[in-house]
Amino acid sequence: NAVDELARLARTDGLTQLNNHRTFQERIVQEVRRSERSQSPLTILMIDVDYFKTYNDTHGHPAGDKVLKTLAEIMMRSLRNTDVVARYGGEEFAIILVDTPLSFAAKVADKVRTAVRQEPFQGADTSQPGGRMTVSIGMAGWPIHGKTAQALVEAADKALYDAKRAGRDQVKMAGGTT
Repeated sequence: NAVDELARLARTDGLTQLNNHRTFQERIVQEVRRSERSQSPLTILMIDVDYFKTYNDTHGHPAGDKVLKTLAEIMMRSLRNTDVVARYGGEEFAIILVDTPLSFAAKVADKVRTAVRQEPFQGADTSQPGGRMTVSIGMAGWPIHGKTAQALVEAADKALYDAKRAGRDQVKMAGGTT
């Protein structure tokens, strides 16, 4: 049991209890291979908390940690058991939507974005633009935006930064808008 617990800890983010970056990297490679074999769609979402540094600086790291934990809970409630959610790093998260075409993934991404916006995070009314905590989301689908795990992550990450540059609190698809 101790060995199992160590293995779990090595794959899990200690704060949010989501998969960690390393686990995400392993799973995206596995899921791309599975999509190649089955010719089934796969979409990844890269999510970043808007103005998180401002929130953290204003309210302190314990409050920021609470935000990250709540975001993890929101994502888990918004997704299927088969989807893979990970804390990618800092205030960035990644989601692998298995067997999911871009059209459905766009709805899922907007569901997550809306749920975050509606959550009454303590202190957001005084520290966040518009008084709400928001997220920006970039999405990319296999094989349209990339045929390898690395290419998909890069495409979704670029779309994420397109969403940030376009004003935040929105979803952008690689190579276009949603």
